[in-house]
Amino acid sequence: MPRYSERITLTQSKRGVWGLDPFKGCDYGMANNENGCYGVCYAARIAKSKGFDFSGLVYRKFDGYWHKREILKEIKRLIFIRLGIMCDPSSDWGHTIDIINEIRPYQDKIVIITKHWTALTDNQKAYLGGIVVNTSISALDSDDLIEYRLAQYQDLKKYCSSILRVNSCDFIDAKLKARQDALLNNEDVINNVLRLNKSHHLVTGGKVNIYKADFLGSNSYPSLNNDVYFGDCYRCPDKCGIKEVNTKYEQFSLTFN
Repeated sequence: MPRYSERITLTQSKRGVWGLDPFKGCDYGMANNENGCYGVCYAARIAKSKGFDFSGLVYRKFDGYWHKREILKEIKRLIFIRLGIMCDPSSDWGHTIDIINEIRPYQDKIVIITKHWTALTDNQKAYLGGIVVNTSISALDSDDLIEYRLAQYQDLKKYCSSILRVNSCDFIDAKLKARQDALLNNEDVINNVLRLNKSHHLVTGGKVNIYKADFLGSNSYPSLNNDVYFGDCYRCPDKCGIKEVNTKYEQFSLTFN
């Protein structure tokens, strides 16, 4: 399989989210399931469709002065930038923080999406002032992982804007629903829809409800819990936890390959 380029890229997802991933691939998330976390990782699915090995980790960096200059010029135009679309920034926090320090003078609204596969040191946490960190979690996680990720989310409140990003389902299973309700009952929570498929073991096992829906022009089978938002980035009320953003901005498409 081909490897991703080591040249960092500014990309816009189909939902409209702008990302600057410090890595491509997720070795931790792919370790126990060839389809990634919960068997439905969208990043793993996209990588597979393009023929890339998502279980391998590729460090990304700026390729010289002009490449960096062009990306930073565009980053200044965005309402926020996200790290962690086709990777998990916790794969190497040192490298992730290096990338943040390079872009922070040009864009101060930065979001990290992470499952904390590796833990931040206190010294590294001190570099996250002004950053929004979304700790991704689910009732489908093990008890140990839930305890660990909640601890990371709580501790980060001393350093940055710490958000609990709950990957939620419309659970039929009473135990899983109770676990999820407890997660959603925390402070600073984003309710994030988990997109499944008809053959997923939670569906065939009768543990969740799914609904056929059109998602950005494609058929999807979300498991919609309560008032969870299901749509593009532009109309999203959460904005990954970024506060006081101007939502009336020009929509434009740009990808550096």
